[in-house]
Amino acid sequence: MSQGNSTSAPADEELTAVRRAFDAAYQRMVECAKPEELRDELSNMLQHHYRLSELRKARWKAANQNFTNRDFEARVCQVPGTLGARWIRTYDTHDIAKLSDQADVYSNVYTAMYGVLVWKLAADMPFINVPTDPAPYADYRANLENRPVLDSMRAAFDGLVVLP
Repeated sequence: MSQGNSTSAPADEELTAVRRAFDAAYQRMVECAKPEELRDELSNMLQHHYRLSELRKARWKAANQNFTNRDFEARVCQVPGTLGARWIRTYDTHDIAKLSDQADVYSNVYTAMYGVLVWKLAADMPFINVPTDPAPYADYRANLENRPVLDSMRAAFDGLVVLP
């Protein structure tokens, strides 16, 4: 019995695991029927987005020993919302801060309940501190603030996946 040549690339188990977890949290947010549970899934999506960014950073560093955090920032700033999501996640993780509110806005996704989560305005979050490096804060303000969470997180995650 002869084995044919497979033209498909081997599965990337690490990326698949992170993507599966993000997609599950995303889908739970879409299907959520209890407003109080939306923040739970936002927290999950932020965590898996962070995991993906750390995976990408580790792989870029493995390919280039001189790869720095500044190089990482320059690469991921090509994906709107990525630096902002990494930065705002710290408030969700360490302060259990409220980063979003449910609002009646248009989203690219139809959800189980009326209204979707929208990122809060930076000015409405007195607990935040503008970081020494202003790029993550500026990215949050330009690409996440006052936008639907489902749309912006999906774009940031998918964009980070396909960065070379």
